[in-house]
Amino acid sequence: MDQLSKQSWLDKVKSRKSLSLGIDQGSSAVRFVLFDCDKRKIVQWGSYELTQSHQEKGKRNVQSFLRELSKNLPIHQIRSINVNIQGPSVVLGRVEIPRAEKNEQPNLVRLALRSQLTFPVDSAAFYFREYNRVTPLEGKKEEHGVDKHVFNFVAVEKSTISAILDPVADLFKMVPIVTIQGYAQEKLVDLFNLSSPDETVAFLNIGRGISVISIFQDKKLVFERQIPLAGQDITRSILIMYRTEDSLGAMLDLETAEKLKRASYIPVSRAPSPNADPAAPKADAQETHGLNQLDEAQNQKLFQSIQGVLTAWVQDIKLSFNYFYEHYDPRKITKLYVLGGGAGLKNIVLYLSRKLEIETNLLKFPENAPISIEKKQDANLFKKEFHEYATATAFAFKTDRQATLTPQESQKANYANLLEPIIRLVFIMVASVFLTWYLFLHVQCFYLKNIKSVLQTHYFFLGKVEAPYLEMVKWQKFIKETGMKIYPASQIMRAINQRIPQNLLLMKFSINREQQNAGLEGRVFGEPKKQAVTVAEFSKALGESVCLKQITVPSLDSSRDNPDEGTFRLTAKLNEISGGAS
Repeated sequence: MDQLSKQSWLDKVKSRKSLSLGIDQGSSAVRFVLFDCDKRKIVQWGSYELTQSHQEKGKRNVQSFLRELSKNLPIHQIRSINVNIQGPSVVLGRVEIPRAEKNEQPNLVRLALRSQLTFPVDSAAFYFREYNRVTPLEGKKEEHGVDKHVFNFVAVEKSTISAILDPVADLFKMVPIVTIQGYAQEKLVDLFNLSSPDETVAFLNIGRGISVISIFQDKKLVFERQIPLAGQDITRSILIMYRTEDSLGAMLDLETAEKLKRASYIPVSRAPSPNADPAAPKADAQETHGLNQLDEAQNQKLFQSIQGVLTAWVQDIKLSFNYFYEHYDPRKITKLYVLGGGAGLKNIVLYLSRKLEIETNLLKFPENAPISIEKKQDANLFKKEFHEYATATAFAFKTDRQATLTPQESQKANYANLLEPIIRLVFIMVASVFLTWYLFLHVQCFYLKNIKSVLQTHYFFLGKVEAPYLEMVKWQKFIKETGMKIYPASQIMRAINQRIPQNLLLMKFSINREQQNAGLEGRVFGEPKKQAVTVAEFSKALGESVCLKQITVPSLDSSRDNPDEGTFRLTAKLNEISGGAS
C-alpha cells in the first residue's frame, strides 16, 4: 500500500461496485484485504506498522491508518466492513440453560452470563451459538430432571467495541461488523476445504501480544482461547538475555531484538516428523532478513534465550487442547494450521508438529482456491505472505452479520446512516418534480396569456368569423321550415362562401303555413347603390327557387350611424311542394 499512489489505487478499484473490507488489527500492525464479492476476487491488500511508543518514527496509530485508508478507498462502493476484536477484554466460554423456546433463549443466556463475566452483563455485547456435540458431561439430566441447552458464547464490553466502531463509522460512514477471528475464519475452512465433515481442525494465530487457538468441527467454530504468550515475548526474551551482557547491553533495543529473532531459526533435528507436512520448511532453512547470516553458535545462543518462552507457550497450547478434550469433545484434533506474523519464525511449524504430535501446516493460499487475486505480478507475494493476511482475508470474505458483536443501538445508527443517502435522493426527486411542475405551469400560463392577448386583439375579427356559421344555422332552419330538401351543412357553407355578392347576411325569417306567408330579414353591407343591387340579386335568386313565389319588392333601410350598412325586409308566398320534405 505504501508504494502505491492514491491515483493508481483509485484506478484499480474505481470500477468495483460490491466490495467488502476486512481489517485485522493487531498490536504491532494493521492488515487489510479488499474483496470484490461479485467477481470473487481479492482486489487489494496492505499492511500498516503501528506505533508502540513515542520514540518510534515512521509508524502510525490506528486512527491515522483508518484516515488514510478511507481517503484512498471508494467508500460508496463498499458493501461491508468487518473488524476483529481480541485481547483480555474478550470473554469466551460456555453456558448451560434450561431448554426453552428460541425467543426465550437470549434472556436465559443473559441471566447465565451474570456469573461468567467480570463486568455487568447489561453493558456487554455478546453472541451465543448452540453447541450440538455430545460430550462426556452432556446427555445427562440434572438432579431435578431438567434438560439443558449448551451454548458457546463470546462477550465484550460495549465501551471496548465503541473504541473500534466510532472511528470506522465516522470515516467510512458505515458501522462495521465486529466479531472474533474464529467466526470469520469459518469462511476460510469452508472455501479452502481445510477439513472433512467429521474432522476436528485447529488454527493457531501467532500474533505479537497474544496467540489465538480456534477449533472447528463441521467447519464451524466450537472453541476459541487466547494465550497471553506470542512473538513479543520471544523478542523480549532475546532483549533480556543480551542486556545481561556488558558488550551489547547498551546498544540493543526491541527493534534490534526483533531483527535478531527473524534472523534466527529453531534448531530441529533433520529427521522428518511423522506428523509433519511434507511441504513444510526444512529444519536447515535459514534467512537473515537483512542481517548477516547467523552461525550455529549465534543461533544456539538465541535459541537458549527463547527456549523457556517456547516451552511455556507449547505447554499453554497443550493445556488448551486438553481442556477442549475434557469439556467439549474427546475426539482428537487431526490438523493444526499456523498463521499470523509469528508463523514466519523459522522451523516453528516443524517444532510445533513434534512438540504437539499433531500434523501441523503453515496456512497457505490454495492453488485451486475458488478465489482469484487481482494483480498477477503480486499474486506470488500475497501467497507467500498469506499466513500474515489470512485473518484479514477471512474478515473480507465474511459479508453477513452473523456472529456480530456490534451492539444493536450501533446497528440502528448504521441504518440511519444508510437512510441518509436515500432521504437525499428522495428530496432531489421531489424537488425535481416540483420544479418540473412549476416550469410546466409557468409555460402554460405564458401560453394562456398569449391566447388571451390574441383573443383580445382579434375579438372583432373572431366575431366576424362566427357570422357565416350563424348564417348557416339559420338557412338550415329555413330550409327545414319550408319543406325543401335538407342539404348537408358543408354544402350550405359552400353556397354561402360562393354567393355573389357576399355582402348580405340573413338575420331572421318567419314562416306562417296557414296563410302561406314567408318573411325574411337581413343585413346588407356596402355603399347605398351597391346595397340595392345586392338585395335585388338576392330577391331574383329567391324567385328562381321552387319554394317561394310572389316576392315583394324588398324594403331597404340604411343605417343612420353607418351609411355603408343597411337592413332589408321582404315577404313572399310559399309554394306547395308535392311529396313534402325529404
